[in-house]
Amino acid sequence: MTAWNNYLKENTSRYLEELIDFLRIPSISSLPEHAADVNRAAEWVADRLKKAGIEEVQILPTEGHPVVYGQWLHAADQPTIMIYGHFDTQPVDRVLAVLLGHREQPVEAPGGGLHPRAAGPEQAHRADSLAVRQAELPAFQARRTGAR
Repeated sequence: MTAWNNYLKENTSRYLEELIDFLRIPSISSLPEHAADVNRAAEWVADRLKKAGIEEVQILPTEGHPVVYGQWLHAADQPTIMIYGHFDTQPVDRVLAVLLGHREQPVEAPGGGLHPRAAGPEQAHRADSLAVRQAELPAFQARRTGAR
């Protein structure tokens, strides 16, 4: 197993806890009363980017909600990768929440998985991407410098 695979395996429970913390932020961008929560979600993403070794991390204000930006430019001979995604969520539809079992706070489902409020592929993918970056960067840097 590669170093980054081992890293992810050893840190799975921590990443799951971080994902649950992220999903607890009610960053509902379409409701003005949640503007501070959207900002808090931006701060969460920025913090995780920094922990993953991404540089020049910034929270950029816009006329609407903030944008989070970061870069890591130490592989000039490699293709550029851009990760884009939303970190806001959708309002909870009370009727659907009752029918589908969605909850205001994330809960672990029997047999695995999460059933959080408004969590979909975007939020989970964002957390997954950050975890993989955090695992890959040290291994990539070691290969480029010849260190082991």
